[in-house]
Amino acid sequence: MTLNPHIAVFVVIIASLTVVRIEGYGQDNLPELYYKKGSTVLDLNFPYVNAFSFSSEKMGDITKAGFLGAGLGVDFYTCEKSYLSLTGKAMMDFLLPFPAPFDYFSGEHNFLSSSYVAISNHHVWREFHFGYGLAFGRNSWSYKDFGSYNKSNPDSIMHFNEPRDERRNVLGFITSLKYQFPKSFYIAVTYRPTFIQFVNKPIWRDEHLLSLEFGWRIRVIK
Repeated sequence: MTLNPHIAVFVVIIASLTVVRIEGYGQDNLPELYYKKGSTVLDLNFPYVNAFSFSSEKMGDITKAGFLGAGLGVDFYTCEKSYLSLTGKAMMDFLLPFPAPFDYFSGEHNFLSSSYVAISNHHVWREFHFGYGLAFGRNSWSYKDFGSYNKSNPDSIMHFNEPRDERRNVLGFITSLKYQFPKSFYIAVTYRPTFIQFVNKPIWRDEHLLSLEFGWRIRVIK
């Protein structure tokens, strides 16, 4: 399965965003770029824009994007320019870019979400952090038919299809590119391809998750 061209465009846009420097952010006001060996950093993470490409035998293939997520991680510095990270995240395809009540009044809708735990190694070069590692996660896909309005009787709703859902554990890789701003704030692009699904028995089937994220890294042990 290949990624939708819209996702490819999405990759180019958000990758470009990570290399934009703020005007006036020069050599004299760089943040504290490197921590000493043994430092521990708490990572508060928020996947904001999420692009999913899921696949299954029962429900076929679907590509969809949406908003919102949250994560928490701990970074352990093995030297001043590299660290190991243990991270847990969950993200969804919420229609709105901010938390708010929302009702689907009619039509057929797919809802995608994912959560995972990852361990990764990161290298630091100035403001940039590049990471790679392994991720074990759970992908969820649900389908709901909210029906359609009957024009002859606007107060009634006709339902057609039964709801369906599928959840499966997955295993794959994770890679990320992070740009550290002054203080603790950062933006990042995270890509998580998975290749093994655990459905009764392990099967080889690829799925993809791409996220534009922001967060704060707070050093707790210096």
